[in-house]
Amino acid sequence: MKFGLFFLTEVPRPWDDKSDHKIIQEQLEQIELADKLGFHSAWSAEHHFLDEYSHASSPDLIFSAASQRTTNIRFGHGIVQLPTNSPYRVAERLNSLDNISGGRVEFGTGEGGPIELAAFDTNVETKREVWREDLEAILRMLKEDPFRGYDGEHVHLLPRNVLPKPYQRPHPPLWVACPRPETLYLAGRNGLGALSFTLTMEPERAWEKWVKPYYDIIESDECVPMGDTVNANIIAVAPTMVARDEQTAIDRGLDGAQFMGFGITNSYGLDGWDYDFQRDLYNQFLRERDERGFSRELAARAMTALSARPADGDKKSLRGAVGSVEQVREYMERYEEGGIDLLLLQSQLGRNSHEDICESMELFAKEIMPAFQDRHEKREKEKAKRLGPAIDRALERKAKLPVAGLPEGVPA
Repeated sequence: MKFGLFFLTEVPRPWDDKSDHKIIQEQLEQIELADKLGFHSAWSAEHHFLDEYSHASSPDLIFSAASQRTTNIRFGHGIVQLPTNSPYRVAERLNSLDNISGGRVEFGTGEGGPIELAAFDTNVETKREVWREDLEAILRMLKEDPFRGYDGEHVHLLPRNVLPKPYQRPHPPLWVACPRPETLYLAGRNGLGALSFTLTMEPERAWEKWVKPYYDIIESDECVPMGDTVNANIIAVAPTMVARDEQTAIDRGLDGAQFMGFGITNSYGLDGWDYDFQRDLYNQFLRERDERGFSRELAARAMTALSARPADGDKKSLRGAVGSVEQVREYMERYEEGGIDLLLLQSQLGRNSHEDICESMELFAKEIMPAFQDRHEKREKEKAKRLGPAIDRALERKAKLPVAGLPEGVPA
């Protein structure tokens, strides 16, 4: 199993006129440190208007800056919202970042939430269909010279020469957001990597409920890749804070981990047409955490070793990978056993301090990560041996299909 970082660019109130600047600069420093420590990648999710929970409206700009301060670390879009963006602009910005970084981009996509979709005048009911048609068009833009146009049910695009082309050929690795098992099956059917959260994936059920069904679909006739490659990998994201002892980790990272879960339920699921601009999300979290199931006391006492199982039947009290070196190592081993390929540490959460985050990263890289890296190469060879023939068959099925969205009368 490989490891990376995940960012939402959280900025809890109270703010001052330098709050956004500070969090972005700290994010850049953490990515630079991760590169030096040997982490695989840094990821960020595009969000709009979700104050406090996520100020990550332009992750590609942050990645562009980070690419000039790093050498090896990859940059993951986890995700680009396709229904709220022009497909032309997604392709142009993706390819620009891929060239700026020397081919270090991972291209994850998704749909966006009600607050975002409503502001961009996108129908929530058709967002999945728009996502698919947008992605089909973008993948053609990455290789067609010129792009020959797209004529779908929801998306209609004129022929244009979309430039620059990507540095990686045929295109960067493709991923899709998978908050539920059903969307993971969609990923498998389309040959896309699956990006999920440990919040919804218990390690003891990861193989049975997530990984094995995904591999089964990749190996079946259902898998018809959207792209020109198959990215048969699964990502999980875990709130993380590592320290020498459990109590220090809890003091430094538990509130941030639980604020992330609180923020998801209080930001992303809101009615897109009835948004409260006067809310005070972090202080609301502190006031309501116990009654809403984010109990600090319960999470702190529930584990002598970290567990992803519900504490006292209350799943929201879970704390992720917040604990001692030994606890976090055991937690990560269970996800490795469950078949996860890449686990992203999410530490820049709530009011977690930059200094504590960097110390946690250094401790993780020194005392936890090396053993996983040693096992990863062997596992990748075994996986390639199993899935290689199925991937070849899937690409053969793709090659027999007509070009997606090609306007009538345009030669195939």
